[in-house]
Amino acid sequence: MPDNDRDPGPTPAQALDACVAYYEAHAEQFQAETTDLDLEHVFARFLPHIPPGGAILEAGCGAGRDARHMALRGYRVEAFDASPAMVRLARAHAGVPVRLLDFAAMDYPPRFHGVYANASLLHLPPAALPGVFQAVARALVPGGVLYAGLKLGRGHWLRRGALPFWGHDEASLAALLAPPCPLRPVETWTTPDLRPGREGQAWLHCIARKA
Repeated sequence: MPDNDRDPGPTPAQALDACVAYYEAHAEQFQAETTDLDLEHVFARFLPHIPPGGAILEAGCGAGRDARHMALRGYRVEAFDASPAMVRLARAHAGVPVRLLDFAAMDYPPRFHGVYANASLLHLPPAALPGVFQAVARALVPGGVLYAGLKLGRGHWLRRGALPFWGHDEASLAALLAPPCPLRPVETWTTPDLRPGREGQAWLHCIARKA
């Protein structure tokens, strides 16, 4: 995980193209590698902010694992992903409405109590996040919350030479969520990445509320 703070890396358009190409080529492999991950520690912090039966948008849903879990708990879940292969898998697996959409084209009115973005915003250059946070806030009802699961680190890197990631720490995330961002941090926490081959890597989690 190199430290490339001074190199902004791919542009948002280049990052989107790279992500879509990667997930189109590895959709089934990704689903197999992630379908059994236990994210109860995330649900335990995020879902108490959502009223029973509340509306949740999963932004960057992948194969639909988390959308399915939340829908089975009685929440009204919708989802989107930029990869057509992932959208097909999510529609088949999650049992919720899934759109083919990328973050730059988010166009939802304020009807969600929560936006859930686990391991999706980390594919975006930091310069793109202020606009995404604006779109997230537009999709949230007053007092609604965003959950974001990010890689802990700094700079950018490519996984398997193709999939772009950007790391964040608490300081860089706080800067992104400072005014004029319409979201205010509620809590942040870190966890190690326990998957085989990911030793030494960690996650930065954040819940932020619409101001």
